[in-house]
Amino acid sequence: MLGRTTFQKGLQKYVKDMAFKVAEPKDFYRNIQEAADEDNSLPRDVNVEDVINSWIDQPGYPLLTVMRNYDSNEIVVNQQRFLSSRGEVDNERITWYIPLSINTARNPDMNNTMPRAWLKQGTRELVIRTEENLTWTSDDWVLFNVQQTGYYRVNYDLHNWKLLANDLYGEYPCNIGTINRAQLIDDSFSLAYSDNIQFTVALDIIKYVKFEREYSVWVTANRHLLSMDRKLQGDSYELYFGRFLQHLTDGHFERLDVFEDNLRDCTSNTFLRPIIVHLACRSGSGKCLTATRIMVTAEALTGHVLAPRERPSVYYCHGLKNADENTFQYFWKKLKSLTNDQERKNLVHSIGCYHNSDSVYSLLLETVDLNATDVFYTNYERHSILWNIIRNGDVKVVMRFLRENHNTIARTYTYNFRMENNLKEIADCLPEEYHQEYTEILEMLAAEGHISRSLMERCIIDMENHRIWVNENKIKIENWIAGYFQPKLENSGMEITVSTLVVLIAIGHIFFPIY
Repeated sequence: MLGRTTFQKGLQKYVKDMAFKVAEPKDFYRNIQEAADEDNSLPRDVNVEDVINSWIDQPGYPLLTVMRNYDSNEIVVNQQRFLSSRGEVDNERITWYIPLSINTARNPDMNNTMPRAWLKQGTRELVIRTEENLTWTSDDWVLFNVQQTGYYRVNYDLHNWKLLANDLYGEYPCNIGTINRAQLIDDSFSLAYSDNIQFTVALDIIKYVKFEREYSVWVTANRHLLSMDRKLQGDSYELYFGRFLQHLTDGHFERLDVFEDNLRDCTSNTFLRPIIVHLACRSGSGKCLTATRIMVTAEALTGHVLAPRERPSVYYCHGLKNADENTFQYFWKKLKSLTNDQERKNLVHSIGCYHNSDSVYSLLLETVDLNATDVFYTNYERHSILWNIIRNGDVKVVMRFLRENHNTIARTYTYNFRMENNLKEIADCLPEEYHQEYTEILEMLAAEGHISRSLMERCIIDMENHRIWVNENKIKIENWIAGYFQPKLENSGMEITVSTLVVLIAIGHIFFPIY
């Protein structure tokens, strides 16, 4: 907003002016304002105190909607409160002082974060036109909130989203900086979940991560890909989203490998590897699942730990998904014998990934066995095992466990905030075929006094919201993915898919045989 130099000058003024005195917010505002006036860092009609108060005295944060007129080359920027949930309404019509930093394909200066314009409190809309140092054409993308220095989300018209997606998917590294690449992913998915844009727009943005090597960007991409991965599980997963996820991670998996290389690994690769392995294995990648299975099997046979030191639970989890019973028993026994908290944590967060439901159920029964003498699970460990099964294992096992052991669970796990989170985690992505059964379990827990009726109702609402989300978005997402993988041929301005072309050729041979 002010620039580092001006802000530091204001801080120095403030410290010197208020040394050994009782300071109030107005003293801070006054000194920052003096520095801004000296450096001409703010427009004359923008006051530091007003700017700060617009952010600290109001709830929420803004959403900027950027709509371009491609004929007149003007940009219309609108502000409103960002609402993340369905049905929320901004009755107060809150506005802020928002500094608008702007970048364009013709002026891709990612280091210049100074505002080009201000959207002032009380003003909902602003028109921006080209100027000497800020130009664009209808073929150029524009990007707001450079380096994400402002605390707001940005939505664009569909064509500008497409221009941004094309630049991201072009030659890597692209003209858009690291922080803004993460911002575009986060904004697009957050806007999709809040019904501001279609999920196909967000997928169009994130598809470029097959080239992305920055860990900081992958942290954001990982969060949204995992969320969609859980929501889109089902019979068609492998054909569509699983295939797409594997496509995004295949090249990175080949480059990083599942085993760490201490001689060649940079810090970024060390932290990036478990993200890629987790996504690749969740996608059903045979290479990933085989490599992790070999890793855990080798440890069970030799006792030698092969899992990388950074997030080893990822490798144990996916390795156990296809391991044999002897390997599972080895790690279960190892968990019970460990005394090192971190080593126990690694297995607690992975042991429930094992594919055999009966064995996992036996593990859960052990966590509520008050008479067990050879093992002790802390409350945190119990809930972590349960959470891991919900996230990475078989949720049906958890539902059976809750139904058949709810009273014992009350004495061991206790229905505390961790259990509330686990119950909501189940509801958040539960397939519709299990809704009735889970509703009955929740009603039983509420009737027994284990959980509140408000929690029960919240979980039921979450299940319904998930059902609605799947019905509204799954087919659209799968169609987009099908189109993404469908190669197209251009001929005389017409696009004909390869599969259609093959059918036409076959028909031609039937009716017009060549002898």
